[in-house]
Amino acid sequence: MYSKSQAKKVIAVTLMVFLVCQFSYCTFAAEKTTIGQQEISDAIDEIVKYICKNNEGCELTEWQIIGMTAAGIEVPEKCYEDLEKYVKAQEGSFRKITDYAKIVMAVTALNSDPRNVSGYDIIEKIYNNDNMTLQGTNGPIFALIALDASGCSIPQGALWSREKLLDYILNQQNADGGFPLTYGEASDIDITAMTLQTLSRYQENPGVITAIENAVDFLSQKQSDDGGYTAWGDVSSESISQTIIALTALEIDPAEDFRFVKDGNLISKLFSFKEADGGFSHIQGEGSNDMATEQALVALAAYKRFLDGKSWIYDMQKENETFPDEETFSDDDVSFADINSASEWAREYIEKTKKYGLMEGKGDNLFEPKQNLTRAEFTTLLGRLLNFEPSSKAPQVFTDVKPDSWYYGYVMKAYKEGIISGKFEEKFMPNDYITREEMAVMFHRALSLKASEDVVVKDIQEASQWAVPAIKVVVENQIMIGDNGVFLPKQKVTREMAATVIVRVFEK
Repeated sequence: MYSKSQAKKVIAVTLMVFLVCQFSYCTFAAEKTTIGQQEISDAIDEIVKYICKNNEGCELTEWQIIGMTAAGIEVPEKCYEDLEKYVKAQEGSFRKITDYAKIVMAVTALNSDPRNVSGYDIIEKIYNNDNMTLQGTNGPIFALIALDASGCSIPQGALWSREKLLDYILNQQNADGGFPLTYGEASDIDITAMTLQTLSRYQENPGVITAIENAVDFLSQKQSDDGGYTAWGDVSSESISQTIIALTALEIDPAEDFRFVKDGNLISKLFSFKEADGGFSHIQGEGSNDMATEQALVALAAYKRFLDGKSWIYDMQKENETFPDEETFSDDDVSFADINSASEWAREYIEKTKKYGLMEGKGDNLFEPKQNLTRAEFTTLLGRLLNFEPSSKAPQVFTDVKPDSWYYGYVMKAYKEGIISGKFEEKFMPNDYITREEMAVMFHRALSLKASEDVVVKDIQEASQWAVPAIKVVVENQIMIGDNGVFLPKQKVTREMAATVIVRVFEK
């Protein structure tokens, strides 16, 4: 039996030991849940070694190609040849939309044209597919991801337009904010994450914003205290990987955002599936799994790009855009290899952009006229056209336009000149595709042109109210014309459209 004084000493010592243990535990936990950029890079390198070791013929899967190229790792030249042989052997016909989608994305990642793979137009195979919903929500999700990754346009009259795909996806959302594989079923972690990847490109749509917010809340609420997810009775790494890809698309840090930091976070939890051979397991302790490994590769590459301030992993066509000086081209070098794939009305203007040094191709002397243009790309093009001196040292205004991004100086200069503003508070959304009405507004502000009140634009009622004066200005001044009085204000701007308008302004 202790005396009162002895009892007090025992209690004090016990409390001190408890606090020390707690402090030590917390410190250990913090160290375990912090994954540095070097560890991310090292893990990617180990995955690549695992893939190479287990693949003597170097026949990479589409997802391996996507992940490796996004991480800046060179893949063998034969990868594209293997894809061509695969498509040719199948005579360009696959049962699942996801098969077409991953081919489009891999081909685009390899800087090649998905509209001509062994003579087959894989893009057309997507937008005119009768089996779009055969895989439930998964089909439209990856169809839209692939179409946007490639930047290819969809012709009028196609079976599936981007708008139709988007509407189908949005209509699947459940009351809890999640998305199911099949309408009416329970919400699924992976499907919800992949849906967010799709919706991230359409944040100019108020309905999409609401859907995104509810889906993010769903993923946050379903996350376990250890940072992972339990789906269908298992704690798998794939759900974590898909959520990381989704959050980086939304410019949300999966290791820092308060909604996804519990006792653990998504990054630290994904690393808990890492095996000694460099691969990742599907279920902890079951050994490396090829599907889990390639999904972890894509997720880690997406996160690495996020940390490095680069574009999202599936914004593939944007990486190769360059802007040469006017002296780069001679009068004799004015033809692109794919000029015949451009609309007839645009060909002359495309050739002039090269001659004048206003726009560059996308590699291999290809212009890619049907690819869409982002807000950052067009802002830079306009800045070049107006001979702007980039404001590279200007203070950061937009949270999503980082000082080390290649377009920072031109965006900041355009902002200073009152030509551009954010799409949301403190966000410019540089990787969103620019629309015709947005481009009209930028020209209106940059050129200070005026229009009379009697300008007729047949579909002006479809334009945003803030864009109406600018549309009338560019139409009257013959900068942007439209087709028979139809302007199509919400249509995304393709490279051939941009080339046409840029040359008209340059020559004026």
